[in-house]
Amino acid sequence: MTIWLLQPVDEETHWDPWYDKCFGMVIRAETESEARQFADQAAGGENRTAPMPWLSAEFTTCKPRRR
Repeated sequence: MTIWLLQPVDEETHWDPWYDKCFGMVIRAETESEARQFADQAAGGENRTAPMPWLSAEFTTCKPRRR
C-alpha cells in the first residue's frame, strides 16, 4: 500500500477564500486514482466548484511516498 501526499498546485484557484478548505491530505491507497477519490470524498469547501480539484492533476498534485 502506498502513502500519497495531495496538495494544491495554485492555492488561489479553488482555495480562495481560505476558510473551510483543506490544503493538503495524506492518504493511504493502492493507486493515485483511488487516493484522489478518497480526497474528493473528504474535501472541504474547495470541492464546491467544478471540476472537483482533488480529482484533477491540473489543480492538485498527488505524489507517492513509499514505505
